[in-house]
Amino acid sequence: MSGSDTRSSQLIKLLILITVPIIMWRFYWYVGFDQKATSLMSFILSAFLVAYLFVIWVNGNLRYYSEVSLYSRLVLLILFNVFLSMINAYAYWGQGIVLTFRAGYIFFIIIYFFLLYSTDVSYDDIVRLVLFFSFVYLLLWLYAVSQSPQVVFGNYDEVSDDRGFARIINLSSVDLVYLAYFISLVKVSSGNSENKLVWIGVLVVSLLLIIGTLTRTVIVATILVSGIYLLRRRPGYLIIAVIVTIVASGYLVYNEVASSLFDLTYETFEFGPESALRIVEYTQFADFYPFNIGTFLFGNGSPHVESDYGAFEEFLKSDYFFNRSDAGPVGMYVTFGIVSIVLFTIVLIRVIKQKVSDDAMPFKLFVIFLFIINLTSWKFFKFGISFMICLYILDMDHKSGYLGLRHSYYDD
Repeated sequence: MSGSDTRSSQLIKLLILITVPIIMWRFYWYVGFDQKATSLMSFILSAFLVAYLFVIWVNGNLRYYSEVSLYSRLVLLILFNVFLSMINAYAYWGQGIVLTFRAGYIFFIIIYFFLLYSTDVSYDDIVRLVLFFSFVYLLLWLYAVSQSPQVVFGNYDEVSDDRGFARIINLSSVDLVYLAYFISLVKVSSGNSENKLVWIGVLVVSLLLIIGTLTRTVIVATILVSGIYLLRRRPGYLIIAVIVTIVASGYLVYNEVASSLFDLTYETFEFGPESALRIVEYTQFADFYPFNIGTFLFGNGSPHVESDYGAFEEFLKSDYFFNRSDAGPVGMYVTFGIVSIVLFTIVLIRVIKQKVSDDAMPFKLFVIFLFIINLTSWKFFKFGISFMICLYILDMDHKSGYLGLRHSYYDD
């Protein structure tokens, strides 16, 4: 194959890897688009992804991936768990399989892992992909903030100013910004990366966007994971960390936005369940859902608003303020059962134990960060693109013998 043919093939693969997330994200839920049309496109794409998985299984590629991969079997088991939960939704709630599929189409976004394998995308192109989506997020975030309080991405409640600044809630691809932050953090701190000034710029902008989410768990998890990484890499950073902490603390004390976050946290613990909805979600969920061996193991599935199961879920939201998407592990257990908790725990343990090169370190840090924020908000599937990118890179690093990753299509 000639060089031009190789570049064309590379561009086509990248175009596929860009198009799939955008459709699965329903074109960022832009209010100017027909939501029924974008929903239908996402549903159809999910069906195609499932069909694609079946095809590579028939061709034997799936077995090959499983034999050479640290995470392929775990991803497959998680997908199998999703299918079993769909059966439970029908068996215990009478919700049709098609409705459950429509309600939980986003769960099949993790098939992206096998799409990455099929395209054999390189490390450099993965980084380009992450930076591309981060840049798109930056532009959309700036536009959304400029239009606040009018909502331009998502539902009517996707913008809030109760934390001292316009909070853009759930704008898709923010997880790629988090990943870009960890990539730039490692490149800046490694001391031997090229284009360091560029990466410093990426680090600063991505960190500002992280703070701009005004999400307490995300900010704390970012500081925690970054601090542990820097101190383990270079203990001399401790002095810098102390100085930054003192300066940041002084700023936070007198900052209106930070004050709003502190007040919100204080009220959460002062007034209990009346203001801390997660206390209800974590302590009373067992009273809401029937317990039996099937739902204990594989969950209740995802509810659709057009079914009795979905009506019951809406009742819980309105009368008891239970929202499984905000309930972290509780939401996972209710939807997919204890098996899902076990599978994701195995993934975490395997990632923590895996020895990685500098190339793969940001992706390891991101997975640890992802598990921390999932303690309060269920993001494994919502952030499925970045999650699967990380597992793919960690797989590639494992196969390389921790010697570094293939940086382009021209590397042998």
